[in-house]
Amino acid sequence: MKNFIRNFTLAAMAFSASAEASSKYFYLRCNSTSWALDETSRMKETSDPNHLEINFVILQSWMVEGNDSCTLTETTQRDDWNGIITHYKINGVLVAEGPSATLQLTAPSSTFNLKVPKQGPYKATLDLTSRALSLHSAAPSEPSNLELAWELKGGSLITDRGGHFFFQSAGSSNTSLSRVDAESGRELWKLTLPGYQYFDTNCSDGDSLFLYADYKIRAIHIDSGKELWTVDIPKGNQDYQGPITCRERTNEIYVNFGDGLKNIRAVNKKSGQIVWDFMNSDQGQSTPYIQNTDWTNLYLSDYVDGAIKLSAIDQKNGRLTWSQHLSQTSFLNVDGDGRLFLQGDKQVSRLSPKDGSTMWTYVSNADYLYLDNNAPGIIYANEPGLISRLDPDKGLPLWTYTYRSSDENSPIFASVLKSGEVLINNFTESNKTLKVQLVGKDDGRLQWESTLSGDNYASVREDTAGNLFEFRSNRISAINKTNGQVKWSHVHEAEAGHGAEYIFNAEKVDGKVIVIYGLNGLKYPPIGFKILDADTGAVLGKNSLGAWGIGVKFTNKYLYFNVGFSSDVKVFAY
Repeated sequence: MKNFIRNFTLAAMAFSASAEASSKYFYLRCNSTSWALDETSRMKETSDPNHLEINFVILQSWMVEGNDSCTLTETTQRDDWNGIITHYKINGVLVAEGPSATLQLTAPSSTFNLKVPKQGPYKATLDLTSRALSLHSAAPSEPSNLELAWELKGGSLITDRGGHFFFQSAGSSNTSLSRVDAESGRELWKLTLPGYQYFDTNCSDGDSLFLYADYKIRAIHIDSGKELWTVDIPKGNQDYQGPITCRERTNEIYVNFGDGLKNIRAVNKKSGQIVWDFMNSDQGQSTPYIQNTDWTNLYLSDYVDGAIKLSAIDQKNGRLTWSQHLSQTSFLNVDGDGRLFLQGDKQVSRLSPKDGSTMWTYVSNADYLYLDNNAPGIIYANEPGLISRLDPDKGLPLWTYTYRSSDENSPIFASVLKSGEVLINNFTESNKTLKVQLVGKDDGRLQWESTLSGDNYASVREDTAGNLFEFRSNRISAINKTNGQVKWSHVHEAEAGHGAEYIFNAEKVDGKVIVIYGLNGLKYPPIGFKILDADTGAVLGKNSLGAWGIGVKFTNKYLYFNVGFSSDVKVFAY
């Protein structure tokens, strides 16, 4: 009895003291926040010294159907169980948008329920004066549709490596390519060629765009549209033109030509002069494929005499440097630093560009192995349940990390992030939980582990800028890359009659997140998009194409889409 009176007296003192100073800390500990005394469950100060608040998200449907359980805990030590601990409860259920509920002391702790109408963000407020707790929705007001900035009819939008925009349109007897202003869609210049052409704008360098059409390579000045030079490419007996290949840091453009497109022509980017022609004497059963360049050689892959043949062509003079036959399951991998790797089923080798000799070989005892060089300058040997960072000069593991699935019938996979860390997704089908691990690139040690739950299959992946998001059916969550914790979640609710819609992609741009959603399998309609606040996940704007569509590009101002089979372009400001 004395202990009960002591605790009750301390509790009363805590309320009065908290109204004047921040010497006491209150935690709303729930399934939807955290059962620990930590940042996630701690109630925060507001502009009103008599009020504390906490924002949280109801993620799971069972929390709506069966209510979420909570307890309110007070401590004299921040995020620490070693202080004087006091627990509170309420009578009945705390209902969202309902009346405030008065707190009552409880010893030991006991739980009470929160009742909410739907999944989404909520805010709980503690009035230190009246000792009452209230619950309200924190969902923002209905966002307005994003503004259509401009549109073009009868064609499609494409871009080059430099981020310039071009509009391609086919007429009854010709095909045109126009450069357009990204802000307004205004035509800057136009090139028209006879017949149907497909313009590949991936070959550009500096202020020049290189187009291969109508058996000619044309160098076009990107700003003015002026033709700088043109060179003819010989036809073959099949009367079709082959692909064009170019890379930065090389002086030439490469193109297949001739019968069977067996031969290779190198053209100088600046002058348009023919540097060399490689006349292929092999009688292969397929067209040689220019696999890649390492700024020393050009590599060709062909199917000759029932085997794959790899040939290295000197980029300076077009002469055959070396060649070798590969197994049916081998392929070439040239990384961003120009290092040459030969990938097989259960092994990977680094080859010398000088003569094709093997510098080292890493062999796996697993069912498969693949070389993962997604991070610039870093190479990994990725095997089932095992990933190793390799020394690129020796092929020896610098470190190895092993992992195992929580459920043999559920998927687990490791992927390399652009920053070099290893991300492991371990999904358990039976309870729909996703265990995510991040492994450091320097020492191979576990940096953090996080368990995420929900109602459907889920995985965590990164956007083009390296931000992490969990994708779970119609829910997306932003993941803190430093600790694996959920920063916020957004649940997309489909309009009536649309059926189940899924979130497919997300990109963070400045302080916003672009989210793309649609029906399963990207069926139409709709292909829709939302703009979320990057800090809170609140919806800032939205719109829907109402038809099949493909996202072309995004900037910090606009979203660009090719829409429908009628080939229209729609651009939205956000």
